Amino acid sequence: MELVIFAIIGLIIGTFSGLFGIGGGVILAPLLLILGTPPTVAIGTSLMLSLSTSLFGTFAHLRLKNIRWKEASMISIAGIIAVQITQPFVLFLERHRLAEVIIPFVFIILLLTFASFLWIKRPVIKNLSEQRKPFLPAYIYFIGIGLIAGMFSVMLGVSGGFIIVPLLIGLLKFPVSVAVGTSLASVVLIVLVGFVKYSLTTSIEYMVGLVLIAGTFFGSPLGAKLTNFFNNDEMKKLLSFLYLALALSMIIRLFLPSEFGIVTLLIYFLCFIIFLFYKWKTPLTQ
Repeated sequence: MELVIFAIIGLIIGTFSGLFGIGGGVILAPLLLILGTPPTVAIGTSLMLSLSTSLFGTFAHLRLKNIRWKEASMISIAGIIAVQITQPFVLFLERHRLAEVIIPFVFIILLLTFASFLWIKRPVIKNLSEQRKPFLPAYIYFIGIGLIAGMFSVMLGVSGGFIIVPLLIGLLKFPVSVAVGTSLASVVLIVLVGFVKYSLTTSIEYMVGLVLIAGTFFGSPLGAKLTNFFNNDEMKKLLSFLYLALALSMIIRLFLPSEFGIVTLLIYFLCFIIFLFYKWKTPLTQ
């Protein structure tokens, strides 16, 4: 019965990943923490899911020739170095019983930050000459991006793509498709090294991970189809509310039993279903 529940969770995570274009680890890791899973187990299991989705995405963008391998290699090497430094620190936090507070706190700050960014309206730059050029040599940015992505990946159980993509686009003016492809290719090794390190030190729920992967495999195409029902502004707001619901659930989990946090997520999911049904009955307006 437990595996059936995780298959459903995987299906839902895959659906939201396909709908919003986000890595499943951003949803799975907080959810596992809310359910009371030990932080290192939650991180390791989430990295297992992130590894599979990153591999699938890399193969897809490889066919589309959206990957810049030189840049991806620099990001990967820097990210692996960050993994080597950060993972022992996470284990140190768990040994001293600090991980159950610090890791959710970092996640809460990150989710609230992302949610706020989605409500900020940025001016559209029509003249390309108005765009600022990078002040430092490009390789410095790639190394810095890799270090940040590797640190967050192994500390939170996410792929790191949610950091890499906006930085490649914002700082280095990568086309969106190339930024996504390069990000996916660079995080494969970062996530792989992080997953291996946790698998050697933590009891990862491999069967749960495989069931989640199977669920996301079927959910991702469904989520991609659901994009036809929402305009860009609605997508941004739905994603921001998802981040807020996850953050609120984690805050509640710090003080109350996990059931209260789960109820918060169920309320968001119910509201999402109601809104989806409403959009299904009405024409899409851009």
